[in-house]
Amino acid sequence: MQNVKLIGTDKQVAWAEKIRKEHAFAIRSAKKLMQDIIPRTPEGGKTNMACKAALEKIEAIEAETSAAWWIDNGKMNHDCLMAGSPLRQLSDASVLASIEARIKATIKIVQA
Repeated sequence: MQNVKLIGTDKQVAWAEKIRKEHAFAIRSAKKLMQDIIPRTPEGGKTNMACKAALEKIEAIEAETSAAWWIDNGKMNHDCLMAGSPLRQLSDASVLASIEARIKATIKIVQA
């Protein structure tokens, strides 16, 4: 993942760095998946455009500098809403067995 300096209090940054590290594999996997699929799809086609939009969203997540954003979208405590966060969804999608399922799930996640 990019070496992006987070902005926040020292405590927020420390917590956010931990969260970012926990989700790094899923973010890298989703990014690589989209980078691999885009050249294999017809330029301007529905799948191509969806994958490009997904890649943009994933890169925006990767470049996020707000420690508060990482905390709000990645905390794994008793927050029932965590299941709907893009970080949790990308983590879940990264372990799907079928590449087709990972592609569909990743596109759906970032379109939300």
